[in-house]
Amino acid sequence: MATNLRKFQYTGAANTSPNTAGSHTATNTAARASPPQLRSANVKPEMDAKSLKLEILLSLKTEISAVIKSEMKNALADDFDFLKNELQALKAEVKNNTAAIHSEIDQVKTTVRDMETGLSTWSDEVVTLRNTVNSLKTEVAELRDKCEDMEGRARRCNIRILGVPETPGSNSTTSVSKLLREALQLDKDVLIDRSHRSLAPRKPGGKPRAIVAKLHYYQDCVEVLNQARTRAPLWYNGESIAIFPDYTTRVAKARAAFTEVRKLLHNRQNVRFGILFPARLRVTHNGEEKEFTDAEKAMTYERNHIIPAEERCTSYQRKDSDKKLSFHRFPSDPKACREWIVKIRRDIGPHFQITDNTRVCSKHFTQDCIVRSLTGLNRLKQGSVPTVFTWRTLQRSQRSNNGFGALQDHDYLEMPPSMEEQLYAAQKEIARLTKENVHLRSQQFCLQRFQCDPTMIMFHTGFKDYETLKALYLSLQPTAQSLVRWSQMQRLSKTEQTVTTGFRAHDMCLFDQFFLFLCRMRQGLLSADLAVRFNVSKATVSRICITWANYLYFMLGTLPVWPSRKAVDDLMPPCFKKTFPKTRVVLDCTEIHVQTASSKVLNTVTYSHYKGTTTLKSLIGITPFGSVSFVSNLYTGSISDKEITKESGILKLLEPGDEVMADKGFLIRDLLGDIDVSLVTPTFIGPSGQFSKEEIAHTQEIARLRIHVERAIRRIKEYHIFDGVLPLSLCGSVNQMWTVCALLTNLQGPLF
Repeated sequence: MATNLRKFQYTGAANTSPNTAGSHTATNTAARASPPQLRSANVKPEMDAKSLKLEILLSLKTEISAVIKSEMKNALADDFDFLKNELQALKAEVKNNTAAIHSEIDQVKTTVRDMETGLSTWSDEVVTLRNTVNSLKTEVAELRDKCEDMEGRARRCNIRILGVPETPGSNSTTSVSKLLREALQLDKDVLIDRSHRSLAPRKPGGKPRAIVAKLHYYQDCVEVLNQARTRAPLWYNGESIAIFPDYTTRVAKARAAFTEVRKLLHNRQNVRFGILFPARLRVTHNGEEKEFTDAEKAMTYERNHIIPAEERCTSYQRKDSDKKLSFHRFPSDPKACREWIVKIRRDIGPHFQITDNTRVCSKHFTQDCIVRSLTGLNRLKQGSVPTVFTWRTLQRSQRSNNGFGALQDHDYLEMPPSMEEQLYAAQKEIARLTKENVHLRSQQFCLQRFQCDPTMIMFHTGFKDYETLKALYLSLQPTAQSLVRWSQMQRLSKTEQTVTTGFRAHDMCLFDQFFLFLCRMRQGLLSADLAVRFNVSKATVSRICITWANYLYFMLGTLPVWPSRKAVDDLMPPCFKKTFPKTRVVLDCTEIHVQTASSKVLNTVTYSHYKGTTTLKSLIGITPFGSVSFVSNLYTGSISDKEITKESGILKLLEPGDEVMADKGFLIRDLLGDIDVSLVTPTFIGPSGQFSKEEIAHTQEIARLRIHVERAIRRIKEYHIFDGVLPLSLCGSVNQMWTVCALLTNLQGPLF
């Protein structure tokens, strides 16, 4: 700009030089001389001025812009640096935050993945737990039914007697037997094992508690119940009594559920009904037979097919609102409420409960019982009772109320339980079911249940404790694992086939089979009873008993139960050493009852004049120290003591110099004399008709020692399979059973 200004100043100075006047004169002269040239010369300077102005303005603009830019650049340079630093710091911070966010996102993804895996695992576990719960429920139901059935079978000979005043001795077996004979007019006394009052607490002034009596024979129980049903009502000593079966609580409740149904069926034409054990209602209507286990279904069938329509009250509050009907609540007074219940002939139970919604239709009240209020509502007079019904005499009506309760809809806002809650609930249910399962298993009839109770082990098996029983089983186990069923062995013995596998009962281990056999022998339980207790068939029970009887007969028969002379002398008790030190064995015979055969020849052979019935007879020998050392086979009851001694084979076991102690009925002195063995028996009475003092002492001493063989026989007969009349079907294996039971008594401990 300064350059342009200087240029401008220089040009102006040249135009204003001293020769200006002359120039002007020349110019003017020239102009005047040539006017067109002068006008052209005047225009050009004007254009140069404009150009100059424009140039100056452009120069100024450029210079100003440069100055402004420079000033602004200088002024904003620090701000730009500050902003740049701020942006770089912000960028670094954003970068760090982004990295942290990405890290957190990765962690969230990992957590979500773990949760998905955990939920999947929990879902599988919940499904598994549900399956476990269902299986446990099934098992618990089976065990509950099994225990219920076992308890019912245990009560099959029980009866309940109601109405007998509670006086001293009124619940004794003698009093109950007398009561049954007199009240039922029986021909003989009923054999009762035990009787007692029910365990409910006695209420002062209340009804007497029921007497629960267990009859010895099931046939007597059936006869008593039939007579009680036929001769009802029963009276004894001026008191009204009743006799019922003694059912379990569950069965009693199930049968009671049919009470209202049975009342409605009573005395109806063309209808026959009865309730079967445990709780099955059988109804025959017009020749069509139906059977129900559900009281609701029975009631529905009765309403739809048996009860006539005219006996049913079908009034409905909404349907019949225009018929001037009214529906009335039951009175709050208990006495009046009971009167209403009697009048409408309904019983409080599973099919009928009095609630706030229970009503009685106004059709069942007389007109004088209903009063119309000022508002037009029907009201009952105080003390009104429903008396108008259409049923005939001795017939029962159906339910007369049609109350409806409020229905609750679903709550759609309620969230379903979480997986953790479901898992916790499932685990809690499993714990409860497991506890119930353990309790039911503890009530199940098995050896583990009694292993800590020596009394029950002795009761069921005849062993003094579980350790002795287990020790015997462990000694038998190696050979018992290849045990072959007896019938299978008999069948295969006729062929050339060989046995490849041992005897296997359905879901029963060898120890349980052994326990079943011992229960059969010790308590004489029937095959049907054992089949229920061990959850097998009757045929399996029979096969197990026969197989184990033959197996134990073989295994125990190989034991050296006949001791040597030296062993007898070493173990001889002092009572024998002082009096009869050479005694080798103490002998006696015993008999068991057997079923009378249809063959008269066989009956003649088995008839025992001593017992007065058909029997089987065996010779038992014990050592002086009390162990059973000889068991003969069972012979027919007509055989003599001398003959059984000769046939049994005991003479071959005796050695010269031995003494045999026996009862005076053993006339075997000649048999023993042939082998140089002496006989010790009580003294026979002489010609004088009385014993001397020495003979009395001798007889008493022998009797005191010989009593031990009778105690040993009593031990054998404590196996109650020999209590009753032995059926002929067991004669094929009775020898084995008798020998096994006799030898097992040696494991009960010392006899004295």
